[in-house]
Amino acid sequence: MKIGAVICEYNPFHKGHLYQLEKIKKEFSPYVICLMSSNFTQRGTPSIISKFDRAKIAVEMGASLVLELPVIFSSASASNFAFGGVSILNSLKIVDRLFFGCEDDYPKLDLISEKILNMEEGISLKKYLKEGYSFIEAKNLSMNFLTNDEKNMLSRANNILAIEYINSIKKLSSNMTYEGILRRGNPHLSLDSKGDFLSSTALRKLIYKNMDTSEFLPYKFKDFKIHRPNDYFEIFKAKILLEKIDFSKFMDYEEGLEKRFLKNLDAKNIYEFVNIVNSKRYTSSRISRLINEILLDIKKEDVKNSFSYPYFRVLAMDNLGKEILKEIKGDKIIKFKDSYEKSSGFLKNILDMEVRASNLYNLKFNILNEDFIKSPYVK
Repeated sequence: MKIGAVICEYNPFHKGHLYQLEKIKKEFSPYVICLMSSNFTQRGTPSIISKFDRAKIAVEMGASLVLELPVIFSSASASNFAFGGVSILNSLKIVDRLFFGCEDDYPKLDLISEKILNMEEGISLKKYLKEGYSFIEAKNLSMNFLTNDEKNMLSRANNILAIEYINSIKKLSSNMTYEGILRRGNPHLSLDSKGDFLSSTALRKLIYKNMDTSEFLPYKFKDFKIHRPNDYFEIFKAKILLEKIDFSKFMDYEEGLEKRFLKNLDAKNIYEFVNIVNSKRYTSSRISRLINEILLDIKKEDVKNSFSYPYFRVLAMDNLGKEILKEIKGDKIIKFKDSYEKSSGFLKNILDMEVRASNLYNLKFNILNEDFIKSPYVK
């Protein structure tokens, strides 16, 4: 049995994702694991529909087994998102190949990865940060050993994650091979609503406006509870005003952000707030992730410690997924409620974060403790 895997958000699942799954199943193996984001995503925003709905859709569209990427990784920066995901898949010890989307041929990205790892980019990044450069400036300066073409490749969203996946596999000395699948249609962050392959960004924009998306999705998108970033803005403001927050303990904090946060709490909504706080020094994604970290109380020490505590939770599966589960040795797959009650130490802390995230996510719909009562979807 050969097993392929993807690390994904499916926010929402669209035709490009279907193309990727079908290509993997046709050219590599019918057994595909999807390690899918929890209810908050890598850009620091809530997923448009819940992890349980997205997992069900993924299996209906061809995934064999959907596992949860815990919120401590799913809402993290690209490097921690990728390393957390690859660590989980590697710990399963059954995945043969990781697949990912990219805008350029992946052998080129592999070469960039080699350069980055050989130049110890992380050390030079810290050097420039200590010298007073902003994170973006320091990041660019630390990449001066790359050609202009290579820097351009690194500016593309899918390529950024692809290189982080490759880096993670190499750092872990994993036996997993990897393969990039060229992205089809509009770019990752494109707002263009024309063509067959719309980006997730464009699709979310249409859905938020209650517009018809039926021609762009390979399934019927209806009767879902829609979640928007602004749903949590009042809670965020209350935390900032009522709690004494040590901003420096959060992963995406950068000096000066707390002052800009406090100064602009009178913004009309989360979108205006992020736009005002945003600058060349502070990117929108970084601001959104910091908001999310404060809301969920996910501190940098939590993230650093979490890589040693991967957990494996099934969200959805079909018959092929059941066969995959038989290949996983030991008792690695958890039943959330049982594991929560029996766990202790840092694992309990990670599970607590997941419960907090789900409860915050579902608050507007008066749903509490969904993690304890929701069973995996079985096709």
